[in-house]
Amino acid sequence: LQEAQEAEAGLVVPSSTFDTKYPTPMAAALKNISSITRHWVRLSTMEQEMAAIFNNIPSDLADKVNLLTRETVCKASFNYLLLDPRLTQNLPMRVFSSSDQELWRTFLAAIFYVGKGSRSRPFQHLYEAIKIQKSQAKKKVSEKIRKIHEVWEEDKGVVVVQVFQN
Repeated sequence: LQEAQEAEAGLVVPSSTFDTKYPTPMAAALKNISSITRHWVRLSTMEQEMAAIFNNIPSDLADKVNLLTRETVCKASFNYLLLDPRLTQNLPMRVFSSSDQELWRTFLAAIFYVGKGSRSRPFQHLYEAIKIQKSQAKKKVSEKIRKIHEVWEEDKGVVVVQVFQN
């Protein structure tokens, strides 16, 4: 009975397409968001433990890292997502009117590019899209730039979300 009620509420999706299209943890989350949310406390604790290691790095170790890598110990890079606002439709405001499962699927479906960068890197994609749009050249355009142009044609703006700061 509980499974039927969860399926009716949109919390569980009985679908095998998730199993073949996505890795197991993602497929489980797409079927039932509680596969993630029931572990919030454990996951939050684990994240804090992993981050704690980097909070007090000895200066001699920091010097070695700086010599061996392109970045300093205090890294300035981050991961970011480009989202299609035609799909998100002001997702934060829908938190009170949509189920967690629906919000999760909408968020994932809206992601059309995942990148890593520093400073203004996410906005370089938008700048590139403007340059191509203004040049009106007949050269091949990437899927990312094509999607940005489609969003702009509908008088919308691409959503840029910074997700992980190193």
